[in-house]
Amino acid sequence: MDYVSPEPENEILQCCDENGKITVGKTRAEVHEQPLKFWHLTTGIYVVNPEGRILCSKRSEKLNQNPGRWQMAFGGHVKYSQTPAQNAVDELDEEIGLKVSSADLYFLDTRKNPNFKHVSWLYAYVFDGKKSDIKFNDGEIEKVEWRDMLEALQEGQKDPANWASLCYLEAQDKINQWLKTK
Repeated sequence: MDYVSPEPENEILQCCDENGKITVGKTRAEVHEQPLKFWHLTTGIYVVNPEGRILCSKRSEKLNQNPGRWQMAFGGHVKYSQTPAQNAVDELDEEIGLKVSSADLYFLDTRKNPNFKHVSWLYAYVFDGKKSDIKFNDGEIEKVEWRDMLEALQEGQKDPANWASLCYLEAQDKINQWLKTK
């Protein structure tokens, strides 16, 4: 059976200017129409354990975007009238079955990607559960592995064709500093 994306093309996404200031809502189809015209908000959530290892996931082979590639972040497109924090909470539930609140998230930074016209809000979340607690709810994820953050980044930099997202050194440093306060 082919994967059917849970995101309809007529879903309204939250657009912004290149600095992340909210502008209008546009459909997913409009936002992704080539050439790209609309900056839009996305989220990235790095799930780490108390020891500082990061939960990497392998995307389903059935996905249209980045099939079968590994990623260091979970996340997605922010829907119209949704805050990035609300989206991060929803994405963790949809993708891996983690029920969290926005208060559980640690805001790291925003990052612009002009290639996709994304303004991404980046968060970290500490997960102290078992790998068996993770459920692949929406079919986007095939499997997960706990990895050393630096080693995963280096692997992704050496072999970018197999990686959809990375956790860069600046974010790793912020995560490690934050973990020291927990």
